Amino acid sequence: MSEPQPLKGKPSVSIKNELTTHYVFSFFLILVCTIGLIYWALVAAIKQQGVKHMKDEIMVLQTILNSGDPRALQRKIKTSQEKEFAKLYVRILDRDNRVIVQTPEMDQLLPLPFFHEPVPLEKLNAEGFRQYQANGKAFLVESLWLHVLGAPRIVHIGLDVSSIEQILGVFKGWLVLVMLVGLLASGIVGRYITNRGLRPIDQIAAKSRQITASNLGERFEPHNWPVEMHELTMALDDMLDRLQHSFERLRSYAANLAHELRTPIANLMGEAEVVLTQRRDRDEYERVIESSLEEYQRLSRTIDSLLFLAKADSLEVRLKLEIVRVKEEIHNLEDYYEVSAQGRAFLILCDPDMTVRADVTLFRRALSNLIMNAIKYSPEGGMITVQAERSEGYVEVSVADQGIGIAPEHLEHLFDRFYRVQEAKKLDTRGAGLGLAIVKSIMELHGGAVAISSDPGRGTKVTLTFPAAG
Repeated sequence: MSEPQPLKGKPSVSIKNELTTHYVFSFFLILVCTIGLIYWALVAAIKQQGVKHMKDEIMVLQTILNSGDPRALQRKIKTSQEKEFAKLYVRILDRDNRVIVQTPEMDQLLPLPFFHEPVPLEKLNAEGFRQYQANGKAFLVESLWLHVLGAPRIVHIGLDVSSIEQILGVFKGWLVLVMLVGLLASGIVGRYITNRGLRPIDQIAAKSRQITASNLGERFEPHNWPVEMHELTMALDDMLDRLQHSFERLRSYAANLAHELRTPIANLMGEAEVVLTQRRDRDEYERVIESSLEEYQRLSRTIDSLLFLAKADSLEVRLKLEIVRVKEEIHNLEDYYEVSAQGRAFLILCDPDMTVRADVTLFRRALSNLIMNAIKYSPEGGMITVQAERSEGYVEVSVADQGIGIAPEHLEHLFDRFYRVQEAKKLDTRGAGLGLAIVKSIMELHGGAVAISSDPGRGTKVTLTFPAAG
């Protein structure tokens, strides 16, 4: 078996690449949102703890100021500044903004302009604390009024959060690293999941490549595949059923065609060889030419029928629909077959105003094939009945004879090409078995139907169902 040829033209989008990209993007978006939320929650929690710590220190300072003990105040300010982490810087001013006491070096680290106008203690909230970067350090600062016995005081308080910022910086770096590693891992995992998920498609493609004309009986069997593949495999099995049926029909069609063409060609060759064996008189040559002409006509009819069927199958036949008066066409065909039907009677049952919408040429051809068959297989003295009647938006045109009839086991095959019953072959040796196949194609082109019923020894009836003209 030859290797499958690569597809030419612009390549289509890869489903694997698309799914992997969507998976990676979705995973990365979730990862970024999750890490961002964690980082934001951590920063908010640290700030909340810092603000709580500063509020506690402010309450302690207010208590010390109310006690009026300057030594205790100096000691508190000094001890707050000596902490290794979260150093606290405090400046206390009077109402005229004169410094009363402050943490050493506070002027260099947190000068007065760093602080906004003081707010009352009771209006202090976490949003009011501001963060500044100064001298390579980070501070959380606030300015507020304290109601102290004797006179109100302004308090500038700053918390050194530089070490916490450093920790957050390291943590942020790790989070970025986690995101990058997560992005890489999601790409690898996404590709693996995509390849594994689409593996059944690859397997279906591989199995499809193994199916050839010699094993069209192979099927995909939906129950062997994932649920999502059921529709696809069922559609493929249905397609294979149609292909196998068409292939078998084509093979049978080719064999029958070869047989049908071989017989007249063999007759032509045989007669030509006989007549060439020795010199003949003029009458003998004329007889051979006449016989050959009959075979040529037979070949021509067969080829014309095959061409029509081929065009009908490929929908190349263009209908010229018009209003056809049924009874008038039946009478025309009766007159045409008057000589061929000698010894047989015609009975026509049809309303004079009965009409159908059809291609008049094809209507005549279908009805002509049925009448010709009825004449062939009806005995002398038999009755051929052509009837047309209306039925729920359709017109049924039937041709019935009193001929040899057809056994029930043959009825379903009568519309197959080249199919002929043995009894029919004896009565008509020159038929090709294409007449009823043509009738069926004509009816399918019109959106109608054809049906056949028969009683062996008593006759056959074929009914054409056309859409009514309205």
